[in-house]
Parts: sequence; C-alpha cells; structure tokens
Amino acid sequence: MTKKIDTNHAKNPLEWIVFVLSVLLLIALFVFLASEAKRQNGEPARFSVETGSPIARDGMNSISVTVKNTGGEPAVNVRVQVTASANGTQQSAEFLLDHVPSLATRTGSVAFRNLPRDATVSAIVAGYMKP
Repeated sequence: MTKKIDTNHAKNPLEWIVFVLSVLLLIALFVFLASEAKRQNGEPARFSVETGSPIARDGMNSISVTVKNTGGEPAVNVRVQVTASANGTQQSAEFLLDHVPSLATRTGSVAFRNLPRDATVSAIVAGYMKP
C-alpha cells in the first residue's frame, strides 16, 4: 500500500507570524544600514570638546579633556589645545590624539602649574588630518 503525500496543506498561523516578523526585521535592517551609509557619506569630522575639573597632584593641576567626533569621517593626529586663564595670566598646553573614529570619544589630559581655583579653562581642536 502506498501513502499519498498531502501537498495541499495550509500553513500554520504561527509560521505566517514568524515569516512576517522576519521580513519586517530584514527590511528594518536594510533601511538602517542605508541611512547610516547616507549619513556618513562625505560628512567631515566634527568635534565637541569638554573639559573636566582640575585635580591637584604633586604641585600640578591635571585637567581631563574629552573629545567626541560627531562627524561621518575618522580623524588622525587630532591636536587639542587647552588654555587656562585667571587673574590676567594665561597658560596653554596641548596634546595629540592618534586616531578618533567617527562617532567615537577619546580622552586626554593636560597639566598646569599653580592653577588658581577660579581659572577659566577652555579647549579646542586646533587641527587634524584625514586618514
């Protein structure tokens, strides 16, 4: 006796739900990847710089500086200048970050001698190179 294979069976509703969710997930993934590629295409590096509070160590005041690249391209040899002003005097320091990728954050530190508590500290990205 031979058995017939039923080729006319209907799909289970759970199979349809899994299929639809899988297709929607793939579409969402492709849309996300396309939007990221479009956003990063040709947009130069853009930086935001934040300074921390001075920390006294061994007669020096250490200041942490955080640099964030919010642009679409990476940057190398990022030169950061930090200036502290107080009572009509000004001190400067700088450091170099080797590589700051797109949408990444890097931290450096500078030190000043005899920095008054009321000193105003500012930092800028003075320059960088494209890799």
